[in-house]
Amino acid sequence: MGERTMCWNCRTAPARPDAAHRVRLSRDVRTRFVVVGHQYRWNAREVVVPRCARCRRTNVAYAVYGRVLRAGGGFVGFMAFCGALAALTVHRYGALVVAAFMAAALLAVLVPARLYMWRHPRHAPEQYPPVAALIADGWRIGNPY
Repeated sequence: MGERTMCWNCRTAPARPDAAHRVRLSRDVRTRFVVVGHQYRWNAREVVVPRCARCRRTNVAYAVYGRVLRAGGGFVGFMAFCGALAALTVHRYGALVVAAFMAAALLAVLVPARLYMWRHPRHAPEQYPPVAALIADGWRIGNPY
């Protein structure tokens, strides 16, 4: 019983109802043909994972940093590739300078985001015992369509 009143992420602070994470699950997809296509129906369920306000802010920042890491890394990697190709046509050592600059930019994106994620570990909502039991029973996270 005490597990439900404590935050699932940090497991130290009391959970707040307004900071709870809602996990939507679905199962038993049924398809029915209608005149203009198909109609899909499924069973849906929602499980509330308890969370404190601090962990809610941390999880939002975690998601933002993850997006920044992927988008920034992809952009910098693409620019490094284009810059190295352009520098190779001008001068051989120019490609090394451009590659070194882009590697530094990639590290400037990657290191802060990874440090943040390392210092703020999170327990996935899928590991919460009621959610894990439903997943083991055949439920899937999210809507099927």
